[in-house]
Formats: sequence, structure tokens, C-alpha cells
Amino acid sequence: MDSLGRRATLMVSSLLLVIGGAFVTLANSFGVLLLGRALQGLGSGCAWCACSVYIAELAPKEYRGGLVAVSDIGINVGILI
Repeated sequence: MDSLGRRATLMVSSLLLVIGGAFVTLANSFGVLLLGRALQGLGSGCAWCACSVYIAELAPKEYRGGLVAVSDIGINVGILI
């Protein structure tokens, strides 16, 4: 994340999510489906990590904790659903 930067990491994670979604959609075997899910997992993990750091770096200090918390709560609610 530090070598690419936060924005580039978010772009790469978005690309992983899109490619993983294409693999899952077009899967004709169980192995391809697992590959797509693995790519989606890598993409969402990278995005989760980079998003919190990116928000913390951009937000004013009086809103920083709340914005990062809302982001993390939203991600966890999405996982729960």
C-alpha cells in the first residue's frame, strides 16, 4: 500500500473486484469459481485496509474517528447481510 499509494491501491483493488466478478459470472467449472472468489477476497481486503487509511489521511481531525468508524461499520454490516 505504501509503495503504490492509497489511491492506486484502491484502483487495483477495484480492478481485482471487477475481474473476480467476471470470473464468477463466467465460471464453467468449480476451479474457475474459486479463482474468482479468491480475486474478490483479495480485492475487498485491500480496499478495506486502504479505505480506512485514505479516509483518516483526508478527513479533518475533528471528524476523522467518526468517518473511519462509519466506514468500518458499513463494511461489517455489508458482510453481515
